Amino acid sequence: MVFYLFLSGATPIRQPEPYWRSRADAAAKILNPVYPSNAGTTPMQQPKSLRSRADAAAKMINPIYASGSDGAYPGGASGCRGVCSFLRARRSCLAAGIAVLLSLCAVGLAPLTFSNKQEISQLSTTVKRNTHQLDTIVNALKCDQGDMCKLSDTVDVLKSYQDDMRQLSTAVDALKRDLDNERNRSATLEQRLKDDMSTAVDALKLDLDNERNRSATLEQRLLKIDKSSLCPESYTMWRGTCYKAFDTTKSFSDAAAACRADAFGGTLAMPRDAYTNAFLISLYKSVDDCPFWFGLHDQREEGRFEWVDGTALGPYNSWGQGRPDNEWGNQDCVVYSGLENEKDKWNDEECHDTFRFICQAAPVFCPSWYIIWRGTCYKAFNTVKTFSDAAAACRADGGTLAMPRDADTNAFLISLYKSVEDCPFWFGLHDQREEGRFEWVDGSALGPYNSWGQGRPDNDGGNQDCVVYSGLKFEKDKWNDEECHKTFRFICQAAPERP
Repeated sequence: MVFYLFLSGATPIRQPEPYWRSRADAAAKILNPVYPSNAGTTPMQQPKSLRSRADAAAKMINPIYASGSDGAYPGGASGCRGVCSFLRARRSCLAAGIAVLLSLCAVGLAPLTFSNKQEISQLSTTVKRNTHQLDTIVNALKCDQGDMCKLSDTVDVLKSYQDDMRQLSTAVDALKRDLDNERNRSATLEQRLKDDMSTAVDALKLDLDNERNRSATLEQRLLKIDKSSLCPESYTMWRGTCYKAFDTTKSFSDAAAACRADAFGGTLAMPRDAYTNAFLISLYKSVDDCPFWFGLHDQREEGRFEWVDGTALGPYNSWGQGRPDNEWGNQDCVVYSGLENEKDKWNDEECHDTFRFICQAAPVFCPSWYIIWRGTCYKAFNTVKTFSDAAAACRADGGTLAMPRDADTNAFLISLYKSVEDCPFWFGLHDQREEGRFEWVDGSALGPYNSWGQGRPDNDGGNQDCVVYSGLKFEKDKWNDEECHKTFRFICQAAPERP
């Protein structure tokens, strides 16, 4: 390329520093025939720069040329024509020089070629080895890439799981909040329920207590009704028989009469077995702890004791020690002893002695809701009727209007109707057949007992022929004559029935 530039006569272009270095080194190595050896190179001051060194080498006189002007190197002051002439004149020499140079290059390049071949062989081996290793690495990387793809898919799945977990975590947090809210709400409801339950329980306890009291009252009333339906007033039912211990003293015969009068055919008590005997002891002890007559005697035949109903004593007895002894020869009636050494045992005593006594009676039945008192059943009705209609209603129950023939019965009837209503009540007294001659509805005369109010009867208006318990304040609960067509509540009585 350098020769081409010189031949063309073009001005050399500015070359880079390596270019000038190579030109200077080449010019310095050219053989100079002036000197006998290579060591006799043209002595010159070494230029400082590479370009100046190259220019100096070009200006050296070459003995090959004929003149100094012709001996200038290409690129010198002779210009392009000198170079061309030089080349034409020295073509054969140049060809030989070029051949020599090429040979030298070939000789110099041969070791390099051999060395390069070895290096190339080594490089080829290295390349193959590296290629193999690279293939191995590539294959491994491909496997890793597959694994990475799988891992990427797994990561994607895990990411979706992670998203699901986030959503689940959010849902769990929401559920926890809801759970806390529900717990708080449940605690509030539980407390409210406890409070309500406590209030309800207290109310129920109060209601229960009220119901218990009411039931007790009803039971007492029912017991009273049942007892009155089965036993005379103040009698106690035990094993199907009614008993009563009286706190008044009488002789044996008078006591027996009192039992008959009080209990609609009653008798003195007859303890035929140990259980009945023990019951009678507890019954009379509730009245007084002293001797009581009961229904055993030997008045008809000494030593042969019998009950007041005529039956024999039987196998059971509860005599005190050494009893009966018929002391003084006339002890024919039997009491529960009050002596310390034979307390509550049987003892024979003289029949004219006076002791308290125990009666018994068979149970009787009254019509529904009637109350028995002294062997008669009574009921106060809470409906108003005329005197005649009230009497008819009593007859329908198998009885009559009530007839209080004595003060005790009168007091009982007042307490009975007051338990229903504190107002006037008809009872069975009138003077409809003859003015001023009062009689009971069974046709019997009034008798000595009465309980008229002050100034009664007065037959006010000339037709007051039937009698009521007055409701007027100044004569409350006293008898008063009224017109029979007026309507008042009424009291009935009926005879009890035996079972």
